[in-house]
Formats: sequence, C-alpha cells, structure tokens
Amino acid sequence: MRIAKFLALGVAAIVVLLVVAIAIVASTFDPNDYKGVAANAFTARTGRSLKVDEDLHLTYFPWLALETGGVTIGSAPGEGTTVTIRLPGVSRGPAFRHRGRGRRPPHRR
Repeated sequence: MRIAKFLALGVAAIVVLLVVAIAIVASTFDPNDYKGVAANAFTARTGRSLKVDEDLHLTYFPWLALETGGVTIGSAPGEGTTVTIRLPGVSRGPAFRHRGRGRRPPHRR
C-alpha cells in the first residue's frame, strides 16, 4: 500500500511538471522570431525562396504542430521569376518513426 502511494505521488508530480513546462513554453516561445531562420535554411537547402505570408502558431492538441496561413515557394535559380508553389495553409508536426511490423502509422490531420 505504501509503495502504491509513493508511485501515485511520483506519477502526479511528473504530470504536474509536464503541464508547467508546456505552460512556460506556450507563454514564452514565439515561433515568428524564427521565420527568417527557417526561410534562410530552406533557401540554403533547396535553392528556392520561401515566404511565410502570415504569422506562425504553435498548436498542442491533438498533436504538437506549427501552423501558418500561407506559404509561397519561389522558383529555383535559372527557372525564371515565377512563383512555383503557393499554399493557402500549412500545418507540420514532428515525424515520429513507426516501429511496428513495417506498417506506417495512420495519417494525422
């Protein structure tokens, strides 16, 4: 009985710490501060320009994700000055690798 009590207190303490950590990140982290860094990394990696038209937002439920209202990807060098891709909205979360029987996890939206 005593071990179960300590185990329950330990689990409760971990849950409280996770909730506090999420609250601190939610109140202090602004993903818009990193728009330029992301655009520069995208350009360096692909050679194409990236323009994020609207503000970035973190979402926590049902999945951790970064959302924005509009993204424009320019053409590669030597392809002209036209816009290649214009997306009305983008949501991207971490890609966790599924380790079960070679099947892919279900698609999340």
